[in-house]
Amino acid sequence: MAETGLGFPSPGPTTARIPACYRAAQQILARAGLARDATTSARKFVRSLETSLLEEGALAFATITEQFPTERFGKREAIDLRPELAALERAVDRMRLRNQPHIH
Repeated sequence: MAETGLGFPSPGPTTARIPACYRAAQQILARAGLARDATTSARKFVRSLETSLLEEGALAFATITEQFPTERFGKREAIDLRPELAALERAVDRMRLRNQPHIH
């Protein structure tokens, strides 16, 4: 499978319009049970994460979400959001550790 410029697999035909970075962020969140349903706006979903994630992760996902329309609709070239993805991953990992009974 070919890769995008950010090191993510190239999308299939059904996901071609969703930027790779946003898809990766959704996958990170989904592993923690945080998935946006079709009736929730992207902005509302970002706000809902403010109570679920550490601030670092919520801010990272907000930045990724803000970039989504400009990249998807071609108004701007994609920027490197790997630092934000890493911050989101750390926040999700910490959230999952916090939910373990042996962690205080």
